[in-house]
Amino acid sequence: MPAPFAARVRALCDAHLNDPTFGVEQIAEAVALSDRHVRRRLRAETGEGPQAMLRRLRMERADGLLAAGARVESVARAVGYRDASAFRRAFRAVVGAQPHRRAGAPVPVPGS
Repeated sequence: MPAPFAARVRALCDAHLNDPTFGVEQIAEAVALSDRHVRRRLRAETGEGPQAMLRRLRMERADGLLAAGARVESVARAVGYRDASAFRRAFRAVVGAQPHRRAGAPVPVPGS
């Protein structure tokens, strides 16, 4: 079970996955801590920083949407990417496969 702070950050990230401007600064503002303190505390509790958590959560959501048959372009927007090419690069870097090659079975997302 995640620590309360990590769970709160995850909930914030989940609620803002489609916002391309959401990041450490917005998390810090929401939890009333400095950016640096958010990074330190989250890394201490989970072993990953806020950017890594946000990226992982975005890829997990993207994986589910792709498995359900959603188009790459709409998935990219749904998980906070302004354009599909940036999403494709990020998906491949994290998951190790191109999003269009998604064949119905979930691709394991590292760290999930």
